[in-house]
This record gives sequence, structure tokens and C-alpha cells, in this order.
Amino acid sequence: MPKTFIQVTDSSFSALVEDASRHGPVLVEVWAPHCAPCRALEPWLNTLQYSMPHLTVLKLNAESELSMVHRWQIKQLPTLLLFADGELQARAAGVITSKQLQEFVASVLTPASKDITEPCSVNADHVLLTELEQLIACEEFEMFAQKIANLPDAVTRAPAFQLIIARVNARQITPELNGIDQHLAASIQNARRLSANEDYCQAIELLLAIDATLAEREAIASALLPILDTMTDRRLAHQYRRLWLQR
Repeated sequence: MPKTFIQVTDSSFSALVEDASRHGPVLVEVWAPHCAPCRALEPWLNTLQYSMPHLTVLKLNAESELSMVHRWQIKQLPTLLLFADGELQARAAGVITSKQLQEFVASVLTPASKDITEPCSVNADHVLLTELEQLIACEEFEMFAQKIANLPDAVTRAPAFQLIIARVNARQITPELNGIDQHLAASIQNARRLSANEDYCQAIELLLAIDATLAEREAIASALLPILDTMTDRRLAHQYRRLWLQR
């Protein structure tokens, strides 16, 4: 059954989190009532609590506990703070899946002891990727571009970052639809909408099914190729690319 998590405040933080974490790990979710990703995270926190009874899960309302937001330098919601031995051991911010939540906790709580004896931080790339995912979810593409522009080339060349950049490009590219058949233009726009919702296969199948002339292929390619670059399943993307080239 769903668990009602204790809300920690400025006055209770020391006792419920820092002191309590000396006897067992404590996970604090910094959230707000208006935050949709926070609401989505709640059932996963329930599952985590029941699967790891030694772990205490608490919540901190960012709207009513501004002093705590400042103290822990909370930049986005939700933010997860993992404490042990009276100290903050790791943090993760932004949109997070159930699997990522488990990996985040497991990266700090070693299977052997389930206790933390040395500070450990979340992989920096993972934290940054979740922040970028949050910006995409909020359609903050200008801020996304600024953050990417400030990253070293060695970071952005990594496959995970190349993929997320391609996803944003696919959403923002508007193919030139002037001078082509209205039906074709509508099909391309529908494919772009499907791609924006990450229905990549359906978008590609729609584009490949179009009986286009040689002159119209350029318009289709301008929509199709960014989608292929965006797909997480690279093997399937290569298969679709071959089908396109064979047409």
C-alpha cells in the first residue's frame, strides 16, 4: 500500500536526517506541490522504501522550506539527497526513472554492508544528463543550448550527450514545406509530432510509406534523418537508414 512520507522541516532536519543517518541511510526528496516529475517519482519512492527497509525516505517541501533550499543549494526539482554517517553522501537532480533511482541509491549503498563509510558522489555525467532531460521536458531549449555550449568538447562528444543533442535538434528542426504537395506536407508534420513524442518507429514508418517523387525526397529526408539520429536503438536506426537509401 502507498506510504505517507514524513515531511522534514528546518527545525527537524538535524534530528530526522543528520542524526538519524548515523544509524542507517536517509534519503530526502526535495519537492514541491506544482512539480510534475516529483509526483511521478512518488510511487517509485514507495517501491524503494519497501524493497530497502533499512533506508528511511523523507520529503522536504521546497516552497515552505526556503532556508533549506538555500542551505543545500537546490537548483531544480526534484532533488534527492542521500545521507549516511551524519553527512550528505550523494545527490541527484531532475527527472529520474525508477531504474535510475535504484542505481543512484545502489551507487552509494554497497551490497555488502548497506552502510556508507566513505563519501561517494553520483557520476557527474549522469547528474548532468538528468538536468538536461528536465530542460527538454520543460521545453527550455534556449537554456539547454546554453548549458551544452558551456560544456567541454570532451563531454559533449560522448555518445549519451550526442544522443540527447540530436533529440533536441529533431524537435526544433522545421523542414521547408513550401512548394510540395499538401498531403506530403501534412505527413511530414505528423511524423515530426510523433518524433517529438518519441514515437520514432511510427514516425519513420509514416515517412517511408510516402510514395514520393525524386524532388520530394529532399523534404522527406530533412524530417527523416534527424529522427534516425535521435533513436536510442542504433541497430534499428541503421536498418531504417538502409531501407531509406534503398528506396
